[in-house]
Amino acid sequence: MVVAFLVVFKRPHGVTEGPVYAGGGRDIYSQPIDVGASLSLGYLLKNEAKQPAVVEKVRLVGVTGPIEVLGLVARLRPPPGSGPPAFLAAWGYPPPDYPAKPFNEEHVVPVGTHFSEGGDPHEGLQLMVGVRMTEPGAGGIRGIEYTYRIGRRRYRNFYEGSGYLCAPRAEYANGGPKEGQCPGKAVEDRFEKKFVDLRAAA
Repeated sequence: MVVAFLVVFKRPHGVTEGPVYAGGGRDIYSQPIDVGASLSLGYLLKNEAKQPAVVEKVRLVGVTGPIEVLGLVARLRPPPGSGPPAFLAAWGYPPPDYPAKPFNEEHVVPVGTHFSEGGDPHEGLQLMVGVRMTEPGAGGIRGIEYTYRIGRRRYRNFYEGSGYLCAPRAEYANGGPKEGQCPGKAVEDRFEKKFVDLRAAA
């Protein structure tokens, strides 16, 4: 895991977004949590190509506040009607209800074999980013940038699926003095220029 403090969104010449995507818009998730408790943020990658896509690196962009990144695991999305569904967030890291493998062992986005009426593939690779708060306050992650290859060609895409944590839980949960204020105007959409890189072995 590599932690850095510079975010550059310019795409290198010749690198395109490609056929792997993580969503059709922007998702925002916020969760009151206790200091030290772990949570997994979920990102489902889908592949519109006719070949599997190998994910080489996931960059967590805009890591802000007293939030610690614990790591990255992944699982293949089960066939329709079997296994637990994909999620935006789940308690624990790795989440006990979602059997997963280390990212280094599970980092291929499969080709779709089941499709919605609109042509959206059901199959995908569920990324699970482990996070926790190290002290009281609000923290968050702006989204993920992922680099992958199909055959010999390399692609890079960005998904702005923002996740916020607010601690302690009792202050921000229902009935608490800060109910409904997670993450609050002081933090929402005010991300630091910090990222964390998580790579699969070459």
